[in-house]
Amino acid sequence: MAYRNAQLQLFNQLVRKHGRPLVVEKLKQLLFLEKSALYKRMKGEKELTFSESLVIADHFGFSIDRLRSSERTVVFEFPKEKPTESHSPIAFLDTIVNDMRAMAALPNLRLRYAAAEIPLFHYFQFPELTLFKLFQWNRIAWRQPGLLASKFKADPDLFGGENALKLAGDIHQLYRNFDSSEIWATSIWDNTLAQIVFTAQIEGFESKEMPRLLLWQIAEATDRLEKMAETGKKPSHNKADRPGNLEAYHNPTAHCNNLILIESGERHLAVYATFDNPNFLKTQDSELCEYTAQAFERLASVSENISSGSEGNRSNFFKELRGRIQRAESRLQPEKTQYFKNEK
Repeated sequence: MAYRNAQLQLFNQLVRKHGRPLVVEKLKQLLFLEKSALYKRMKGEKELTFSESLVIADHFGFSIDRLRSSERTVVFEFPKEKPTESHSPIAFLDTIVNDMRAMAALPNLRLRYAAAEIPLFHYFQFPELTLFKLFQWNRIAWRQPGLLASKFKADPDLFGGENALKLAGDIHQLYRNFDSSEIWATSIWDNTLAQIVFTAQIEGFESKEMPRLLLWQIAEATDRLEKMAETGKKPSHNKADRPGNLEAYHNPTAHCNNLILIESGERHLAVYATFDNPNFLKTQDSELCEYTAQAFERLASVSENISSGSEGNRSNFFKELRGRIQRAESRLQPEKTQYFKNEK
């Protein structure tokens, strides 16, 4: 397989440059692997995970994607094998948290996020909203048979137990500690609002109170977003936290497609791009990372800054978001509107 040749070239070059004993010892420490597991990777018998390759690339200053055979080719990672195992709520959340933990070790880390839909980290503040999105993602993308229930109920056991909520909470905690520059479309809540309205209209909620609760959580998340944009800081829940900085933009016209660029200082390390939402492609290709950084600069230059002192732009943007929440409420069946009074 292609990855086997790439890994063999990578480890052979590292051994030639640094010597086998040093490389083995350093990789054991970096990847938290026993010798036997490490040797399987060095022999190409087991594929490096994305987070493992990210750590190696950062420590040794090496890009695995530069080993490709064609300069016109970009290598992406996507979990295509055994879809019943790799495409599930727990597998999805576990992949994200592992990648974010690897990123957390990088110096001067920053995320750049161009968002057509609200960055998924914000769903994970609320248990019910988290489970509802996992339910919807499974219905559309993963199709795990055990989760294709006729009605939605916020039961963690259906999604892997409390571990699913713990992983979601860990992801949100890591996000709060990362600096980020984000470009939000006006439509960031539209998809989730439409899912709530549709599910209510087909009587797809087991609890009549659930749509009301989900709308309240979206309204609460919107309030928190506005506070973050106003202060330029993400929230901190304990003294040990280092709250990340937030630079927020609004683009009312350009189409964003949930694109993430990972930066460490001046280096552009990796790109994540939505593919079969919420699944995503990942690459460390240096040329594509550089192109993506330039694309972010272009997009930011034609967007409205809604951070810190940009009170007018910020107020208009969040007024529009709240209007969309209210309009979603009005689209519900008349007999169900009693559950959508936006009480807080």
